[in-house]
Amino acid sequence: MNELMRKLLLSTFLLACATITVAQAPANPHSTPRGLFEKVSIRPPYNSPESVGMTLMTYKADELPDGCELQAVSAKESPGGFHYQYVQEFQGIPIHNTSLLATLDKRGRILSLISDLKWFTDAGTAPNMSETALSEWIANTYLLGQTNPWQSSKRIWHVTGTHLNPAYLVQHSEGTTVLEKILDANSLQVIEQRDLQIFHHRLGTDTIGTAMVFNPDPLTTSGNTYGGNFVDNLDADHADLNGQRVSVNLQDITFNGTDFVLSGPHVRIVDVEAPTTGVAMSPTGDFNFTRNQQGFEDVMCYFHIDTYQRYLQSIGFTSLLNTGLDCDPHGLNMQDNSHFVPTGQTGRVAFGEGGVDDAEDADVIVHEYGHALSHAALNGGNSGSERQGLDEGLGDYIAASYSKALSYSLWKNTFTWDGHNEFWDGRSASSGQMYPPSSPNIYTYGEIWASTLMEVYDDIGRTACDKVVIQSMYSNAANLTLNDAAHVILVADSLLYGGAHIDEFQRAFCARGIFNGTNVGEECYVPRAEAIGQRLGYEIFPNPSTGEFRVRPARPVAKAQLRVMDALGHVLHVQELDRFENEVVLPGLASGLYWVEISAPDWLPYVQKLQVLAK
Repeated sequence: MNELMRKLLLSTFLLACATITVAQAPANPHSTPRGLFEKVSIRPPYNSPESVGMTLMTYKADELPDGCELQAVSAKESPGGFHYQYVQEFQGIPIHNTSLLATLDKRGRILSLISDLKWFTDAGTAPNMSETALSEWIANTYLLGQTNPWQSSKRIWHVTGTHLNPAYLVQHSEGTTVLEKILDANSLQVIEQRDLQIFHHRLGTDTIGTAMVFNPDPLTTSGNTYGGNFVDNLDADHADLNGQRVSVNLQDITFNGTDFVLSGPHVRIVDVEAPTTGVAMSPTGDFNFTRNQQGFEDVMCYFHIDTYQRYLQSIGFTSLLNTGLDCDPHGLNMQDNSHFVPTGQTGRVAFGEGGVDDAEDADVIVHEYGHALSHAALNGGNSGSERQGLDEGLGDYIAASYSKALSYSLWKNTFTWDGHNEFWDGRSASSGQMYPPSSPNIYTYGEIWASTLMEVYDDIGRTACDKVVIQSMYSNAANLTLNDAAHVILVADSLLYGGAHIDEFQRAFCARGIFNGTNVGEECYVPRAEAIGQRLGYEIFPNPSTGEFRVRPARPVAKAQLRVMDALGHVLHVQELDRFENEVVLPGLASGLYWVEISAPDWLPYVQKLQVLAK
């Protein structure tokens, strides 16, 4: 579309929005509690933020008061499709905590909306202090005497009831804490505040180094529970604990001309929070520390974050937080906690040292990395109690999936080494809690979500489950309930697999109470999402087999590739297929359940269970 045509279409849609009056719309479209998720099937004229936005302004006209517009704030592409996010504006100023998120398939069709628009019947006078003047006032008056406290500020509208109030949104630091505050534009008094930190518990490149790490933690690898010689003991070394370290390569670390430093394409070890400990360096590239040395947590963070990012890229997520993340392994003033702080381009993670040093446990490291991934997939989506619980559950799921792929032992105990001891209770990735929980908080919501997803993990395998869960992050908008998030999961599976695993996800959501829609004679009913695009069709026979089988396509397909994976997602065999029948031979394969995935360009993949019997 040329620029003149784009502007003409945009002005037409804005004019249509401007003619919508409060009298024409319902008294309050949001007076009845509702879910934010909406399944739709809309095809905009063009697949672009502008074209989709104009289409949505017409589609959502009865939810937009007079004078409102939708302004695109984010456009991202994922392996499954496209994700465009809009904020509601009035008189050119954003309305706080509003969002409309559209998920499109690869053909440009809108499949779902997550709508959190605000309705109002009257408005005050727009905030008139410029952002430059506001910045000066914050620095000189409101936060006088603090060192570099201010980070950002902007003019906003804040909705109270059905009234639109002028306000300012500011972010600033108080120690290691990053606060977001809303100030009344007239009185400059704080009317709302929240802590942007996300905690894991309790309210130069091309250089390879070596290191010794826990993988994932000393209890999982030893099969012990906390106690005896396997205790923290004020971070003291013990032969049994140090004996659980394994040798690993640290890929793509940096040589600064004198020393090797733990800075690579996916993670940078920094020292930005108290206590000041410095960062590990090595003149030789060998970072072999014992657990009582500060450098041990440095290499734990580098290795596990770098490993997880490379895994993400191997399953198709090549542009999700691939620019790197700052990590402080010794932060939070030595508290027994860890957090993700969404500041700067990517945010940062930091780990405390109270109790068991948090960065000695890979569960904690990848959990916090999960928060960073969620933020990267959809900036600003983590508000609302259940939505924050969803984020905790996503981090717990990532930790459990990561640990289970390394060892079946103790994966159910999330934070196996850091928790489940005298310092704190840890959490479970195999909880029996039902939704909604009897004692709701962000961590009970998180346990419910992670435990439900891990049930599906066992049904469809690690790779498929991980891909669907990561794909869903692009659509996890603010204020979602777990019911909304479950619908997002079904859309994610449709985008990636044409809905091949919807039955497994739906059964788990129904059993947990997350889905409770009913139909006559059915305990739990949710309409099955339609398959998106064309899916490969194959016949695998014999199945069960003894490790030798044949693969026959329903129709000839060029450039097809077959992968055989075990139940934990480890790839055991890769084979290019010709257009017709193929023979696959897997000698020495142990009896058990495996997964066969066949993919080809421009086709949705085919996934089938394979039962292998002993010869």
